[in-house]
Amino acid sequence: MPRSELADLLSRLHDADDPAAAETAIWDRFGRVRTIFVSDMSGFSRITRKHGIVHFLALIHRMRSLGAPVVEAHGGRLVKSVADNLFATFDDPEAALRAAHALHTELAEWSAGRHEDERVQVAVGVGHGRILDLDGEDCFGDQVNLAFKLGEDIAEGGETLLTGAVRNHLGQHPWTLEQRARRIAGLDLPYWAVR
Repeated sequence: MPRSELADLLSRLHDADDPAAAETAIWDRFGRVRTIFVSDMSGFSRITRKHGIVHFLALIHRMRSLGAPVVEAHGGRLVKSVADNLFATFDDPEAALRAAHALHTELAEWSAGRHEDERVQVAVGVGHGRILDLDGEDCFGDQVNLAFKLGEDIAEGGETLLTGAVRNHLGQHPWTLEQRARRIAGLDLPYWAVR
C-alpha cells in the first residue's frame, strides 16, 4: 500500500547515513508532475450557525455527488474528500480548468431557484508541478499546499484561482486571467483569477 510504503521510507529518513539519498528514493518512487485541484464549499460558518451541522452535511453530500462525476468526466482522479473539500489530480492544467468551469456550472444549475442557504457553491484552487502522488491515495507538495490555500482561504464561491506555475504552463488558452497577490501564512502569494 503506498501510504504504508511512504511511512516506511519516511521512518528511515532521519536515521539514514545519507538522508539526501533517502529523500531521493521517496521522490523517485512517488514524484509525479500533476495538476492539483482543490475545491472548498462556501458558506460553512454562516449556514451551519443558522441551520445546524446536519443541514450543511447534506449540502456536502450533494456537492460530492455532483462534483465527483464532473471531475472524473474531465480526466481528473479524485484523491480524497475531506470535510467540504475535494482534492483531485489531473495530467494538465487545461483539463483542471475545464473541470472547475463545469463544476461551477453544474452547481449553479442545481442551485438555481433554491433558497440561498440551500445552494451549493465552491471555490477552487489549482496548482501544477512535481508532487508526491501516492498512487491516487493521497498527495503532498508545495503546489498541493498552494492550491489548498487558494481554494480554502482566498477564493470566493464561484471563483477559480491559479498558482503561478499553472499560469506559466498554460501558454495559449481561452480564459481571461487577472493577476492578484496576497500575503498568507507568511508567504507573498501571487496568483491568477480565472474570469
